[in-house]
Amino acid sequence: MNKIIVFCIVYIFCQNAYSQVDRTIGRNSQYHQNSPKTDKVDPIEQTLKKLKEKLSLDSFQEAATKVFLQENEKSAEKILSSRISNEEKKIKLEEAVKDFDEKLLKILNPEQIKIFEELKDKNKEKSKKKKKKEEEN
Repeated sequence: MNKIIVFCIVYIFCQNAYSQVDRTIGRNSQYHQNSPKTDKVDPIEQTLKKLKEKLSLDSFQEAATKVFLQENEKSAEKILSSRISNEEKKIKLEEAVKDFDEKLLKILNPEQIKIFEELKDKNKEKSKKKKKKEEEN
């Protein structure tokens, strides 16, 4: 009889401890039932998808743009991993973006170029607003 009582008490404490541990598991844990499943999105594919949609790229333009994006990512990784000052990194990253833009503009038609320039302007405005908000905070 004592063994049954001890077993029940131990079982109750173990269940209580387990439920407490379960509640402390992070939000993104696989055990959390209500957490949204987040799939990692490839930034190159995401950018390519947006450019294809906005600029109506044909298959050649899409393939070339993907190559340009991959090259740009590799150069950005090299720049970021290099042992130079942050200011120099910023300058080199801006040069890499300009290089990407020049390559892309060579394969776009005049209408696509116009749309691309508008997209760049919108992004510049967004980044200025974001910097302004960060400075205010």
